[in-house]
Amino acid sequence: MGRQHTTWISEDNWKKLDNIGGESVSAKIGNAISMADPDREMVINAKMRQLDRTITALKAIQANVNNRNNPDWGKKAILDNIALVIEDVYWVVNQ
Repeated sequence: MGRQHTTWISEDNWKKLDNIGGESVSAKIGNAISMADPDREMVINAKMRQLDRTITALKAIQANVNNRNNPDWGKKAILDNIALVIEDVYWVVNQ
């Protein structure tokens, strides 16, 4: 159950509320509070770290593929290295 409360909102903040999703002012304020939630920020930061690890893994795979013409590398060595990179970040997709 909600609570009715009268509050003053400056014109600048009122304009900012226009950019926040929601059908009513109450919904907009609720969405703004959700966006500022520290727990939500921790989850987003964790997902960003996962994304960074995944990007690093994809770059490592690209480097392995680009090295395919190196005579010191056989196809099996390239695939083995790619498999190691994938194992390192497999947890990202297997949650």
